Amino acid sequence: MPSLVNGKAYEVKAKAIDKSGNESSVASDSFTFDAANPTVTLNNIPDFVNSLASISGTAADTAPGQVDKVQVQIKNATDSTYWNGSSWVAGETWLNATGTTSWSYSMPSLVNGKAYEVKAKAIDKAGNESSVASDSFTLDTVPPAITVARDGLSFSGTATDATSYIASVQYRLDGGGWVNATASDGAFNGPSEGYSFTLAALADGSRTVDVRASDAAGNLASQSLSFQSKQLYWDGNKGWNSVAYLGPDKPLTEALSSIGDKLSVVWFFDSETGKWYGYNPNMPAWANDLAELKNNQSYWIKVTSGCYLTYGG
Repeated sequence: MPSLVNGKAYEVKAKAIDKSGNESSVASDSFTFDAANPTVTLNNIPDFVNSLASISGTAADTAPGQVDKVQVQIKNATDSTYWNGSSWVAGETWLNATGTTSWSYSMPSLVNGKAYEVKAKAIDKAGNESSVASDSFTLDTVPPAITVARDGLSFSGTATDATSYIASVQYRLDGGGWVNATASDGAFNGPSEGYSFTLAALADGSRTVDVRASDAAGNLASQSLSFQSKQLYWDGNKGWNSVAYLGPDKPLTEALSSIGDKLSVVWFFDSETGKWYGYNPNMPAWANDLAELKNNQSYWIKVTSGCYLTYGG
């Protein structure tokens, strides 16, 4: 054949002539020359998924070419094995289309914790192949593990995921709206993350705090902790104790009334003035310059024996 032009339609005819000059009838056929490759796209797959029923994308070919089919490759990247014993398998959608059309392929059974690589290519009626589109992901179907502990109005714990990473930790009080907790290292982006949050002063009554952690694949785990807000106790030991006061602002004697006669001394360092302020119940009033406890401030409190400081409410 002579040099052909892409996209052109051709008709081919043939006849036979014998030695006597007799001619046969004419045999003919026609075709269109297609030397252009089709194109294919693969829709984005997140880095971590908890399920993947199918993959999809588009395939296209310019006229007069027609996309014939899309083939896919599904490789278990962790073990370097292919599904169906072959690197390329026929897609489900036989397209027979000019222009752009959609395609999809149902995924086989996947194994939790494994990494996968997915590739797709389009083949047109002339046998031209597109370049390969690819993406990769890891299957994570297991929720993270989460712990929660309470110290007064302060809560903390850890969230851990075996396959992906912790994407967020949130909390809510008494079924209210979810609020983001604070990551110990400043961001939720690792397989094990510490977190914390502090509630504002609460009125007396039964309270429930729910905490939930989400991993990168969208799996959720939750814990609940119920308590009485009036029973936010400080377990004071004999001697000096560093106390983060979490109750409402109150006169010192009222705020520490639950300690009673076990109170020896209270000291507070004011970082703004750079001075210490104190209170001693055995000293005259003029010698004491600390009269009030304020919420979310730290105090040094000395007691004569173990006791509980009630500062809820």
